[in-house]
Amino acid sequence: MSVADFQLRAPAFASHLPAMTAEQLLTRRLAAFLAIVALVVGTGLVVRVWPMSLPHAVAELEDGDPDHDERRALLRRVLALGRSSAAPLARLQAVMATVALDDAAEFALVAPPLGGEALDQVPAELLAHPDAALGDTVVAALLAATAAERRGDRPAAAAGYRRVVAQSRLWGMALAGRLANAGALRVG
Repeated sequence: MSVADFQLRAPAFASHLPAMTAEQLLTRRLAAFLAIVALVVGTGLVVRVWPMSLPHAVAELEDGDPDHDERRALLRRVLALGRSSAAPLARLQAVMATVALDDAAEFALVAPPLGGEALDQVPAELLAHPDAALGDTVVAALLAATAAERRGDRPAAAAGYRRVVAQSRLWGMALAGRLANAGALRVG
């Protein structure tokens, strides 16, 4: 029995409908629709699996949409790409990714070229760069306090570091708290 001989019968309640052959059932329109669905699903998978660039990962982090696991994966991507980059902003983003990840061991590896805990080798304009904080409020507060310290605004720096200490306790970011405590000691 070939496919052409096979006929689909209409149910009893639809007896007024004619029987359909397999060729009639799989029309060009249905085949085109199924091809489009496969293309959309395939594109979604490629976009999800394809490694993203540093600017794209930072944009995804700043969007604020990723859940916990996605956020950690994006931060790891920023860390990996920033660590291997020669661009000062990318290096700072790598250091801030370690702070957001609360990874003190990784911080010890990537921070020394930028001045260690004080980040005193980072140009002041980079501390205020909108992409440096990676969409993280604790990291943004730490960068703002560091920038105030760099400008010589000790009261603003001290207040900023105190804010980071409080936020780091709330969010469980021990590394950010340690860096803020060290900053508070520097500014007195």
